[in-house]
Amino acid sequence: MDDERRRKWRETYKKQYPTGFKRRRDAAQTGMQRAAQRRYEGRAGIGTMRRLQRQVRQYLVGKGKAAAAMVGCTSAQLREHLEQTLQGAEVLQWHLSYHRHPREFNLDREVDRNACFHYTNMYARPVRLSSTVSSTVSFPLPSQPAPSPAG
Repeated sequence: MDDERRRKWRETYKKQYPTGFKRRRDAAQTGMQRAAQRRYEGRAGIGTMRRLQRQVRQYLVGKGKAAAAMVGCTSAQLREHLEQTLQGAEVLQWHLSYHRHPREFNLDREVDRNACFHYTNMYARPVRLSSTVSSTVSFPLPSQPAPSPAG
């Protein structure tokens, strides 16, 4: 019953807002969104998590060195590792994902930070495939287990 209602809602939503449709917010909605974002970022650990994720992404593209100790390899080796997790698919765009999400770690402790942002805890999640690849391609997660924090 619930799945049927959800399916109908999704169909209606797709008709109202086709792919590429620009949704605009009014001033009240924008203010509510900003307030919600401030509340989210003000939660314990979220600011630290986002800052460290930015450092890792900067390191990945070769612009920063702050995350080198946490990642445990060079930025070129990290890119190679992430490309291997895509398992040879023709991917146009991917996102950096984690086997164990950073929220599961206490990022105030250095041991947990190093375990969380170590390259073995990261994989590339495909977002957009090239047009030549069938939409039925599935991507199993890499079989490497995430590191556990010591101590």
